[in-house]
Amino acid sequence: MSSLFRRIAGTLGWTPGQTWTVAVGLLVAVPAALFGLGPTLQTLRHPAQLLAAPPAAAAPAPAPAVLGNATTPAAVSPVPSAGVTAGSSPTGSAASTTAPDLPAPSDGSVFAALQGAGSVRSVAVAADAVVIAADMGADAPGRVVVLDSDGVVVSDVALVINGVPYEQPGGVAVIEDGALVTTTSPASVLRLDPVAGTVTKVADVPDVPLCLPVVQPTDCQAAVPDTPPRPAHLAVSDAGDVYVADRGQACIFRVALGATAAEPWMCDLSFAASPAAGGDGGLAGIAATGDHILVTVASGFDGSDSIQDVRIADGAPADRRQLAAPSAGAGVAGVTVLGDGRVLAALTSANAVFVIAPDGSARTVNVDGLNGPVDVDVLRDSLLVAQQGAIARRPISALS
Repeated sequence: MSSLFRRIAGTLGWTPGQTWTVAVGLLVAVPAALFGLGPTLQTLRHPAQLLAAPPAAAAPAPAPAVLGNATTPAAVSPVPSAGVTAGSSPTGSAASTTAPDLPAPSDGSVFAALQGAGSVRSVAVAADAVVIAADMGADAPGRVVVLDSDGVVVSDVALVINGVPYEQPGGVAVIEDGALVTTTSPASVLRLDPVAGTVTKVADVPDVPLCLPVVQPTDCQAAVPDTPPRPAHLAVSDAGDVYVADRGQACIFRVALGATAAEPWMCDLSFAASPAAGGDGGLAGIAATGDHILVTVASGFDGSDSIQDVRIADGAPADRRQLAAPSAGAGVAGVTVLGDGRVLAALTSANAVFVIAPDGSARTVNVDGLNGPVDVDVLRDSLLVAQQGAIARRPISALS
């Protein structure tokens, strides 16, 4: 932002991002008023199917009762030679009839690997369970797979509700009685029960209107052109609220505990991707710790990569600040917070892990054998890294 925008922002009591949003809005609104080209204002959509019970707060310990029990694993069928199909459960959700098949490999550097087509998009660890979201390709429902601490499949669920496939999963999070996952097509937050094999919708991620002065100055998409939602990672706060990083609209969405709709919580031009990023930049990773939300932005509007911290104050965003900045173009992606206070983030383009120490110091750690990492978490003394079609495993000491 130029010094002029900062001076204007200070005079008006706005943030520089808000000042830039109004300026961009004026550039769009004037020709829109003259030629009738303004975007159609849209209201938030309500979910087609509501979750019977709201998601519970993430429990770091002890292990969730369902995901922590690997003694009676659900039946998993082998991968068919072509295609992925799903049957219908009594609840109307899709139970798994086929699996992406993640065997426990003999190579200790690989925790699990997809067989055939598909890409691992995210990973989440809860005590002795590892949950991954897998994108099975175009026109195929995404899948969520639960593995035990040895990398053996416990449960596999296809993301299908009432015959409708939910494709392109982005992030996954563990809750007390199951898991949550985001999808892009349709743009939603889903809840799944890995034992029953059922999937229900928590909320749609709405397509918010483009920011226009007076008409829609807040809770809107600041960057132009107008872009549909593209949910990436998600996180669950201690209060049980779900936060979603929407790369497409440069917004953090919130599904409050007990709510049935995702609402824009914080939208800002700085979350948008640089025009030079080619669709791969912008808001990506998100994590919750205490009353703080951490987000990652790759190739942001100003071209930089960053990890930012936003405090939750009575449910609203406050005191946003930058924690650290990986090298520009590093491709910062999924982020997690360890029990010792360290923050870890995957660097997709740099093939590395970014580490922020509790004292605020930060460094890039080159971990052997990483190839396009998109997410990271820790299982006991192992670092688990989601990348392409596999979950890589490295000793946590590799970060020392």
